[in-house]
Amino acid sequence: PKFSELYQLEFEFRGRVRIWVNNEMLIDDWTPSPFILARRAAVRLVAGQFMPLRIEYAADPAGALAILRWMSQNVPMEVIPTVRLYPEIP
Repeated sequence: PKFSELYQLEFEFRGRVRIWVNNEMLIDDWTPSPFILARRAAVRLVAGQFMPLRIEYAADPAGALAILRWMSQNVPMEVIPTVRLYPEIP
């Protein structure tokens, strides 16, 4: 992230999801849903620091939807830019 502060992560989805940040489960909604849902969780992030993010997602058979957003005091609600996401670092 660009700023050291508390962020709200939001995952909008249809199906089931589990999300971990820094190996801490923040969102656990593994009950199947054909409806579009959104779940939020707060996490403190440090500017420029890599933080492991893991998402388990299973789409609903009626159609997939998976959108990951964040917001903070200095960042309006937005889809997390791909320049802020990195593949796993060994």
